Amino acid sequence: MNVYRVCSSNYFYALKFIYGCFGSCCISATAYLLRGTSLVVLTLQNACLILIMRYARTRLGDMFYSTTAVVMAEIFKTTGCLLIILWQEGSMRGLLHHLDRVMICVYLPNVK
Repeated sequence: MNVYRVCSSNYFYALKFIYGCFGSCCISATAYLLRGTSLVVLTLQNACLILIMRYARTRLGDMFYSTTAVVMAEIFKTTGCLLIILWQEGSMRGLLHHLDRVMICVYLPNVK
């Protein structure tokens, strides 16, 4: 079942995909569930990162650069998001098409 209806331009398609319904475009309940789940998971990940970094900084022994921890957290977050999109799209070709559709074809909202 195709829950997406074609919008008049790529700009509105990306807005619909990112923010929900716009005009005649619709989005499924599964997408809202995925959006909420992603928000909760990323919030918990950031909270855990802060707590673990604080704990590691208070221990005795060799210290690490906090920027290294932040970069690694961003790498894990990006990998997790790409895996979720891969699972949602079902194939690597679908993942690449999704990234092309959302990030490259509609560059104006991403530039702002």
